Parts: sequence; structure tokens; C-alpha cells
Amino acid sequence: MNNFYTVWVGGAEVTDFYASLDTATAIKNEYESKGYDDVIIEKVNKPSPNAEHWARLRRDYPAIEPTN
Repeated sequence: MNNFYTVWVGGAEVTDFYASLDTATAIKNEYESKGYDDVIIEKVNKPSPNAEHWARLRRDYPAIEPTN
């Protein structure tokens, strides 16, 4: 089973999908670069219900990336 992660900023979940650790880290770094200091990556134990959908969109339309 793959590991999935979500990102929290100030108590609010900022991802609308569960991500890989690399993606979650990139999102965390983006928020920290904007001055946020309460950014947490949380490991989740199940895949996102829309993970396949996002993977298919990224494969078929490489320019599409979630924006958060």
C-alpha cells in the first residue's frame, strides 16, 4: 500500500486530495515560503477517493496540477 499525506495550515486542511510525501513537502514548503509557521504534514492510512482521478488527469493532461 502506498503512503498518502495531507497538509494542514493553521488547523485547516489545504489539500483537496491525498498526496505523495514529495508533493506534500512541496506544498508545505510553499506555505512556509509565504510566512506560515503552523504547517503540518499528516500521514493518512487510506488512499484518497479521488486519487485515481487526479493520477489519470495528470497522466492525460500533464499541465493540470492542483493549486492550493
